[in-house]
Amino acid sequence: MKCTKCGYEINSGDKFCEKCGSKINSFTADGNTKFCTKCGAVINKDSRFCSVCGYVMDDVPQKRYLFFIAWGYLSSFSVLFLEITLICLLVSVPTGFYLMARPETRKNKRLYIHGILMVVMSSVFFIIRLYFP
Repeated sequence: MKCTKCGYEINSGDKFCEKCGSKINSFTADGNTKFCTKCGAVINKDSRFCSVCGYVMDDVPQKRYLFFIAWGYLSSFSVLFLEITLICLLVSVPTGFYLMARPETRKNKRLYIHGILMVVMSSVFFIIRLYFP
């Protein structure tokens, strides 16, 4: 049997995990349920979020946000090269903040990093564009 919080192998009679100290549930998940990897709560196996702590249960594919990632980077680079600099800035910065604010960023840090890069790149390119027209 494994600890539902840290995955450490424990004995079936243990009440607490030796590694993380979390309380061990006396029952196991059946075919329709699973344990939350953060808090150990029993939830429906098809749930994307834990109903107790709100943790994102599955890896959200980056493909789902591929449009926003491509759109944000295209707008960021357009700040430097196009004559519509301000419009591109007003598109890329909110797109970056949108990616940083997604609930999936707790588990998929790449979305957060893409968002930060878009905001920083757009700002730097805008400053470059102002001083070197």
